[in-house]
Amino acid sequence: MDHLQRLQKFRAASSFLGELWPEADQPSSWKGVKLNESGQMTVLKLQGGLTEPCLIPELPSELGQLNGLNTMELSWCKKLRSLPATIGQLSALTTLSCTSCFFLEAVPPEIGQLNSLSTLDLTNC
Repeated sequence: MDHLQRLQKFRAASSFLGELWPEADQPSSWKGVKLNESGQMTVLKLQGGLTEPCLIPELPSELGQLNGLNTMELSWCKKLRSLPATIGQLSALTTLSCTSCFFLEAVPPEIGQLNSLSTLDLTNC
């Protein structure tokens, strides 16, 4: 499966992401997404704020297929309660920030498989 197919599958697995990133748009124009030269998603930022929180209820398990992802920032994701176990497949992930995700109940034990992870921020969770 090529990088574009993985990105489209990830987007399609969540109605929230489907609304945030319209199907007609190219992944390179998706808000909060950065791609490398080969088309792999390297940065995923789903961020809200005090007046306009991010309302994603969950991240799809297809997250684990984004093997080029090195930075994931989730802030003010007011409805996010958990992270998928497939997060453990993100071998390139160096930074995971879940600041002010007040209802995040726990991180899955698979987070221990992230050997490249150097920054984990769970402030106000």
